[in-house]
Amino acid sequence: MKRRSPYKFRTNEQGAILLLSLVVTVFLSVLLGAAMLRSDVQRQEVAQRHSRQQAFYAAETGIDTAIYNLRQNGSWKPGQGGVPAIVDQAFDITVAGVAQTIGFYSITVEDAAAFNGWESRWITAIGKDSEQLITRTIKARVIVESPTRFLISTLGPLHMTSGSQLNADTLAKDVYFDINGSLPTPDNQIHVNGDVYYINSKTGETNPAVIFGVGKSVKKSPSITFAGVDLNRYKTLAQDLASTNLGYYNAGGLTINLENLASLNPSAPDPFQPQIIYAEGDVNIMGQYDHSVLIVSSGNIYIDGNIVADPSATAPPQIGLFAKGDVIIPETTAPAGDLDVEGFVLADGGVAGSKGSFVANGPKYSKGQLNFKGSISVRGTGTNSVDLNVFSTRNYDFNPDLSNNRTIPFTPFIVNTVQWQEI
Repeated sequence: MKRRSPYKFRTNEQGAILLLSLVVTVFLSVLLGAAMLRSDVQRQEVAQRHSRQQAFYAAETGIDTAIYNLRQNGSWKPGQGGVPAIVDQAFDITVAGVAQTIGFYSITVEDAAAFNGWESRWITAIGKDSEQLITRTIKARVIVESPTRFLISTLGPLHMTSGSQLNADTLAKDVYFDINGSLPTPDNQIHVNGDVYYINSKTGETNPAVIFGVGKSVKKSPSITFAGVDLNRYKTLAQDLASTNLGYYNAGGLTINLENLASLNPSAPDPFQPQIIYAEGDVNIMGQYDHSVLIVSSGNIYIDGNIVADPSATAPPQIGLFAKGDVIIPETTAPAGDLDVEGFVLADGGVAGSKGSFVANGPKYSKGQLNFKGSISVRGTGTNSVDLNVFSTRNYDFNPDLSNNRTIPFTPFIVNTVQWQEI
């Protein structure tokens, strides 16, 4: 019998092992290649998601930037009216003391049709990632309204009481028509010659003693952000404008006689007509004003007497009384019983102990007649945001020049988003 060589078996085994090794190697190479490819695809997907997030955050920042500027100037439009265009503005954040560019944004603002009776704008913000490779666009519609459009506006409750006459639009979170049943007609009536907007609730508007003017009614309002008193902004404005005598800053409280502003700054050229007066403390004020001016207090404003416009002024001047706390008519004011106040009153309620109210101190109905002409905007965290019932008769007369001409310097605006979409 012929015997087969053992070396031949060994050679065949080695060949099989080599072939198997090659197959395994190729298989593992394919797996490794697929894994590397998948890992690379995943890295690209993660990088793309990250870039898309960056572009989205940049677009959102553009919307927020536009709203911030519109709250300071309702006519703000980048690239128009002397406002610099905003194109590929860097969006930076600081992490551990190191500034990082997250993305870039561009902003356009256009007029839009009225929204439920409110003036509105379209804001378009185009966001790009940090490499400017991916673009995302957000379009938002915002209501833009000066609080001086309303005779009274508040985020708190508004109690309209018998004897009140309101001759323009009003806005409040909760509106109450409080009729004094013990008074005879017409003393118990409330006369409303403007639309009444409420955010949350309304009560008593169907009482026969509530008399609405022709075409006027109670209407639901969209939620709004209160136009408050930005102390840092106004302080900076007053300090910066002081060098040109258009601003006046005082490190403490102030007593202001509007007929003698020269006493505040005797070294200023005559006449001294600042656009803004800022006090780090309470302000006591009275007198006749002959030019448009904004008075800002970091505390309360106390009205010590009549505040009226000079009828001989060539252009109707306007005045703003902005208190970070409350605006108060002390009991000692108007001892004869009557008081005249003109202007735009804003009480923020942002000081400890304040309620963001416009109030008169003293026994109810203990004084005569209050004649108010202008606009009132208060935060109203108390039970009644406007409480002037010390006066037995309260005449509230709207001044349309406040809203139409917007002549009070640096007046803030109500700006709120009502529509939002990514396009």
